[in-house]
Order: sequence, then structure tokens, then C-alpha cells
Amino acid sequence: MTTNLSEEEWIINGFIPFVDLAKSYFPNSTTPQVAARKLRDHIKKEKLLLTELEKHAYSNKTTTLSPKQQRVILTFLGIPQINLKFKDNLAKADF
Repeated sequence: MTTNLSEEEWIINGFIPFVDLAKSYFPNSTTPQVAARKLRDHIKKEKLLLTELEKHAYSNKTTTLSPKQQRVILTFLGIPQINLKFKDNLAKADF
């Protein structure tokens, strides 16, 4: 099941590893490192995004994203697609 959350429903709750956010934007990447590289490449191509992130201490070596950095990325790229997986013993109707 896939759902797209609105900006109001996306909660930024503290610092997160860069790779975790990258996996949200590139869920079909073969490894988390590939997802991180794709997100970094995308950030480099989007000059305004890169400039705004750099105002909040982002560099190509950043491994953990602050709430401000997350907000900048979400503002420029939108809310990532979230894939929900249900355990076999839970019925989808329970939600």
C-alpha cells in the first residue's frame, strides 16, 4: 500500500540519518548507499536547494540531517512517497 502524506501530516521529529531520508525518496535503490548518492546528486543539481541547505550547515559529507535541513529538503522536493507494509497477521481493514 502506498500513501502520499500532505505537508501537515509529515512530522519532523529530531535529527535523522541522511540515508533514511534518501531511502524515502529512492525506495527502489539497490542499497541505502545508492539512495543516498542519488539524493546527493539531486541536491547538487538543484542549485537553489543546495544554497538553502548550505545556509543550515549542509555539506556533501553531512550524515545526519537537522530538522531545519529536513524542512528545506521537504519544501523543495515535496513529501516523499511512503510505502506501508502490513504484517501477515494484520488485516488491512484494521486500519
